[in-house]
Amino acid sequence: MGNGREKIALKGEVFEVPPQGLLDYFTRQDELHIAMLKAVKQLEIVTNILLPPARQISEVEWKQRLESGEIQDSAMLTRDLATARSDEKIVVDGDFINLQTDGSLSGITLRFNMLTSPAFPMQYFNPRQQKFFSLYLTNTAQPGKTLWMDIGREASSTSGAYTIAAQFGNKVSALLDSTATPLGDGATYTGAPFSVEDYGVIVGSVYSNRTGTLYIDQMNDGINYDAISTYAYVGGNYDGFVVPVVGTLARVRFTNLAGAAQTSFRLLVRARSV
Repeated sequence: MGNGREKIALKGEVFEVPPQGLLDYFTRQDELHIAMLKAVKQLEIVTNILLPPARQISEVEWKQRLESGEIQDSAMLTRDLATARSDEKIVVDGDFINLQTDGSLSGITLRFNMLTSPAFPMQYFNPRQQKFFSLYLTNTAQPGKTLWMDIGREASSTSGAYTIAAQFGNKVSALLDSTATPLGDGATYTGAPFSVEDYGVIVGSVYSNRTGTLYIDQMNDGINYDAISTYAYVGGNYDGFVVPVVGTLARVRFTNLAGAAQTSFRLLVRARSV
């Protein structure tokens, strides 16, 4: 008994044409399946970027390779900044770098892997997480200063989740303190204290048309600023600073050198988790 559905003959056989709604259902399922495959592919691409296949080893294997000396998880390099450099090649591999000096990182740039790579002014891009096999160091002559380069390796070997968390945890905080009000002759700006309990380093930038002194004060007892980092600032420089966190509360101060008032002054302070 016929059901009234349209029929079609193919190669000598007669088939009923499925209802339009059923065809639409299967079409939607195909589209959903294709969308899911695309999403999985994108996730695979992101995972390979954050966690390269060569680094996907278990924590146990990573520890065994460290103990055997097959790999090293860190290295410390130093350079005397008394002499100016222009793209000095340093052959070293790593996936994380943190720079420190006896002061700011002004006048120091790094290229990663190739001379044609962009030169990163490290006062603004420190620390930096990036896979590299060589560095090109440029610095202005800065007598009396030493550059320490902390090189991290196999930072992403223990787990993908840890690597992804580190990527987001390393972002800078919101502004913790800032001012753009010029200081008078010999005057001092003293910022309000802010919490640094959840951070690893205090970072920021300063600009003044006049020379002065920058202070980053830290306390642990809620009363006394017993840890004070002091930086001699030369007027007209665009300087960044990085200070390890050693307290629970911190503040910044800047003293304008006696002799004249400032006409331009900018001080911004943030923090990083690592």
